[in-house]
Amino acid sequence: FWSPDSRKIAFIDKAMEIFIYDLAADTTTGVDKGLYFYQGALQGFTASWSSDSRWLAYARDLDTRSAAIFLYDLKENRSHQVTSGYYNDANPVFDPDGKYLYFLTNRTFNPIYGDIVDSFPASRGALCRRRSDAIAPTRRAPWTSARPPGPRAAASRSSTAPRTAAPNTASS
Repeated sequence: FWSPDSRKIAFIDKAMEIFIYDLAADTTTGVDKGLYFYQGALQGFTASWSSDSRWLAYARDLDTRSAAIFLYDLKENRSHQVTSGYYNDANPVFDPDGKYLYFLTNRTFNPIYGDIVDSFPASRGALCRRRSDAIAPTRRAPWTSARPPGPRAAASRSSTAPRTAAPNTASS
């Protein structure tokens, strides 16, 4: 995966180790290591660069066998887990401006009650928004979960306005 500045390449090897190769410095830096990236998961590994080539976003499996989204900061040479790992999160992608990080997730809050449930959770889209008050990733996580802007977000903002009762027009 080429960086936007065309100076670095992110890749994963068969030992499930994630690396970044810097062409100008002719160095390879270890980023992280997957735990259970066997067969299709290893072949389907994806990574996404921020537009300034500072951050590398990728999903990695955890001891719980779920996957979480991680961000690797090239300035700090440090990886940050940005989703909980309680749900399966995958395929992170930065938007062109680097303000949002989109990813797929298996989280759903629609419980189904019954004796037999023959359905599986479907992946849904989600995003993280860059926090404006994040100064240093080593002191504070630079990303926070956010709802995408749109009609639902606008509706939730307008629903916080005080409500007045309708006048009673019924005659007695």
